[in-house]
Amino acid sequence: MNPNSMRNILLCFLLLVSNSSRASLESSETTTGPRECFRDHLREAIALNNSRQPHYARLSNGASTEISSKLISGEKLAKFGSYLFYNFDEQAKIYHEQGLEIVCDEFVSMSLVPRFRAFQPGPSLANYQPIDTLDMQYELMHSLRDGFSEVRATSIKWIREIERQDPASPTPRFHCMLKHILDSVARIATLAPGHMARARSLGLPSTERLSRSMISSHFIALKSAAELDELAAPLQAAGLPILCQDVPPIAF
Repeated sequence: MNPNSMRNILLCFLLLVSNSSRASLESSETTTGPRECFRDHLREAIALNNSRQPHYARLSNGASTEISSKLISGEKLAKFGSYLFYNFDEQAKIYHEQGLEIVCDEFVSMSLVPRFRAFQPGPSLANYQPIDTLDMQYELMHSLRDGFSEVRATSIKWIREIERQDPASPTPRFHCMLKHILDSVARIATLAPGHMARARSLGLPSTERLSRSMISSHFIALKSAAELDELAAPLQAAGLPILCQDVPPIAF
């Protein structure tokens, strides 16, 4: 399924679900229950970006508003979709009961996000080049069929392509949201074999399918991430590190 089709399906569900159903979902978040590491990651991201939105708007004379709004809307859509399509938290429950921290290990805490900085030296906008996410998605999907080590290698290949556009900086200052998605794919792929071995030793069902699902869910976000990066590039070149300082570092 292509990214546009998935987004359209999710938007249809958002329109069709009744007010009572939405209220039930939100109220369930306040009750004690199974751990929700994936949804907690999204809740933290929404809260962070809501708090930073007015600061960016003030510093950019409103030019950042579209970026922040699209970012937060995407995060809210992903959280809602987690109840309908990719219910990673529910799938992880059986493993959490035995101390296997799949999903929690994959989605790192937003507390690691860099502190807010108003301005810093920006990269040259002349170095910014759009990245073809269709090619990226095709390569990632193909490599996932070949195994976790292959999808990890493909993710790193594209990360290096992003880094080449900003050679003057130790960390990229363009394509930061796209890099965040790729970093996450690489992390999931890196952790997957260890989770599979641990589940096997505990006599639990294999975690392979869950790891593959988590990776695949990232593919539909590639196009939206690239669109955000393109909107942000002029502000980033002007020294406002929007997006780049709004995601946590992800080790893989």
